[in-house]
Amino acid sequence: MAAPKRDDRLHDEPPKIDGRSKFERDRDRILYTFAFRRLAGVTQVVEPVEGHIFHNRLTHTLEVAQIARRTAQRLLREQPKLARLHGGIDPEVVEAAALAHDIGHPPFGHVAEDCLDDLVSACDPDGFEGNAQSFRVVCRLAAHREGYQGLNLTRATLRAILKYPRHRPQRRRRGHAIPKFGAYRSEGHELREAMRLPGASAAKSCEASIMDLADDIAYSVHDFDDFCRAGLIPVHYLRSSDDGFNQLCERWIASKRVTRAEIAPQREWLNNFLHTLFIDEPYVGTFDQRAELRSQTSQLIGRFVNAVELDTRGDSAEPARLKGQENWCVRLLKRVVWEFVIESPRLATIQNGQRAVIRGLFEDYLEAIQQRNEGVIPPLFRNALSELPKRRARTSKPMPEESRLAADIVAHFSDEQAFRMFARLRGTALSSVTDSIDA
Repeated sequence: MAAPKRDDRLHDEPPKIDGRSKFERDRDRILYTFAFRRLAGVTQVVEPVEGHIFHNRLTHTLEVAQIARRTAQRLLREQPKLARLHGGIDPEVVEAAALAHDIGHPPFGHVAEDCLDDLVSACDPDGFEGNAQSFRVVCRLAAHREGYQGLNLTRATLRAILKYPRHRPQRRRRGHAIPKFGAYRSEGHELREAMRLPGASAAKSCEASIMDLADDIAYSVHDFDDFCRAGLIPVHYLRSSDDGFNQLCERWIASKRVTRAEIAPQREWLNNFLHTLFIDEPYVGTFDQRAELRSQTSQLIGRFVNAVELDTRGDSAEPARLKGQENWCVRLLKRVVWEFVIESPRLATIQNGQRAVIRGLFEDYLEAIQQRNEGVIPPLFRNALSELPKRRARTSKPMPEESRLAADIVAHFSDEQAFRMFARLRGTALSSVTDSIDA
């Protein structure tokens, strides 16, 4: 048997003559899927209906893809020997992975991810995880050609999507959070095939590492920019005196996401960095303000992209990394957004309602699946329903396959579709037989 190659696919395909490489086709396949388009209606931090000032999951993904590609190109140009040491870097693979990294993200952001995990875990130990769901979409749920499920991506691209190339641990230490993972056991074959590439270790690939850094860079800069524009981050207070910054650091330490010893050497430098950010007046959206903010975000992105370097060891857990000070800058921006927006009571009340929608949809679809009620199931998932056993065991507890199917259905909605379908199923809004029930 021939050794696996980076551009191998899991299913045979007829040869193509359009001039594209296999990796270019991977990128294009992801770009044209329904699962990718729906990200335009999925929450990044706040709902897309809040207005164009905020990023949605699609605009975030496009920016991650751009940053990831430019980073890969720079590393190939400046550190070619280290790129080869880490198994190779192809900008098409890195961009494809970036386009796919959130493709399985459920409506309403991470609040739905946590809610679905609680619901699915009741009968399936794999639970629900956004990264694993993205891998499941490209391997199984997305429709590309008759004859196989998923997009039939190359091994290299599958490997690059896997930020966490492992299954969910079935045992964990008491009191410790569940580690992130990249694939459910239902996609165990695809995970094993992606990991068969020569030189593949248990750690993420270099291309996955670049994609992961691009994700961090994109949302640290652009989410900070979004909420400064919206007036939700008190930049003036943070910069007006040392008190604002010191209190921020103390709350950061109290959150246990950083230790006092770690941040102590960085405090003065980070305080100075914060004073260089954004405009010195309340944002109202004038041309000059927009231009200044755009210039500053562009400079930050460029600064962080140029600070990415490859580890000199070929077996590193993080083949690509941000240099020390720039890494701390990214962490600071993420912390500010977390404290003043994500932990805000205003967002918490919205999320409480979103959890109710996710829970209600999951329960309604799970009941329909258990009863084999095909009419309630969206057409995209009726084949999966038909593949379940016709007769159920005499128990009210769902089978793991039933719970997984219910999660697949709920996770494939946009925010608006989730709200609309919840109201339709619960009879809380007027509906018509001519209404669309599935995209």
